[in-house]
Amino acid sequence: MEIKVQDEVTENATEFMYLGRLVTWNNDSTREIERRIAKAQGVMAGLNTNKQTGHKTNLNVLKACVFSAALYV
Repeated sequence: MEIKVQDEVTENATEFMYLGRLVTWNNDSTREIERRIAKAQGVMAGLNTNKQTGHKTNLNVLKACVFSAALYV
């Protein structure tokens, strides 16, 4: 579809970021899901897990840092 503004044709974008989400022309969410998983993996790799801290504490850190990165970034 061609859109003209003052006799100039605008360029169609195949994908762009909108409010932190990757939007594609064909509404395929595959790249957005892969991007979010990669962000969560990056956060997970940056965490220093310690065997001295309890399981519950490690789970809370996982929920607060990794899950939030996957869901909201």
